Amino acid sequence: MREFWDYGRHLVEEGKALAQGRDHFWNYYYQRAEKYCDQEWARTWGDGLDFHKPFLESREISRALLCGTSSSRTSRDFFEFTQAQGIEPQIIDQNEQPIQASGERFPEMEDALLQVRGENMPFEEETFDWITSDLLLRRVKPEVMSHLFENFKRVLSPGGVVTITLDNDSAQSLAQKIKSKLRVCLHQYFQGGAYYMEDHAEIRALAKKAGLQAEIKLTGDEWGLILTHDSEKKITRSSLPSPSRSTDLVQQHTPEEAF
Repeated sequence: MREFWDYGRHLVEEGKALAQGRDHFWNYYYQRAEKYCDQEWARTWGDGLDFHKPFLESREISRALLCGTSSSRTSRDFFEFTQAQGIEPQIIDQNEQPIQASGERFPEMEDALLQVRGENMPFEEETFDWITSDLLLRRVKPEVMSHLFENFKRVLSPGGVVTITLDNDSAQSLAQKIKSKLRVCLHQYFQGGAYYMEDHAEIRALAKKAGLQAEIKLTGDEWGLILTHDSEKKITRSSLPSPSRSTDLVQQHTPEEAF
């Protein structure tokens, strides 16, 4: 009961932020994400690594892109993983707050950070061998998703892969499902929504329109989307370790029209 009470108060705060406009909401969202990003219960990109890894082991990856980061912890999870593999990382988000927080907290990542919208990426064609994100599509307007996929196709190298974790309703408890539905309804009521229900059929159709092959599957405990070019070249790659979730750099923080 206490959990629902706390979540209810959180929804009220989100509602107030949404009522002031999408920019106010995303500022609130990222401040909260940054404040709690080091808690064990807080989700980061690294929590979905078991989904991403199998699709990397058969590919030679030299440059990788994290499209959308919600906190400095998510940025560092991705940065640590790619650095350990000798992969050049790039991290983007359309909002200033998570990019700034990532650079201030972990200065070693500064050169890898860029504030830019996903559908307006300034990178040259075939720049990245791997593009990844965590729960990105629930923050993307359906009408924007096609432009995002077109840009993925443009900057993805032949044989490259896009891996994006999706909401896993089947793994949620009843309480989690109720909370998720409440949040979606709230966001759709204020300002036309900020989170969207993931329609797998629509995702596949938009990916096909952009010239990408789309597969949605369950790997471990994670549902995810895999996007590839029509033709793939596969090169054997050694197995990949998981990044550590260190707590030695924990900081206190005060509490996106996205892509």
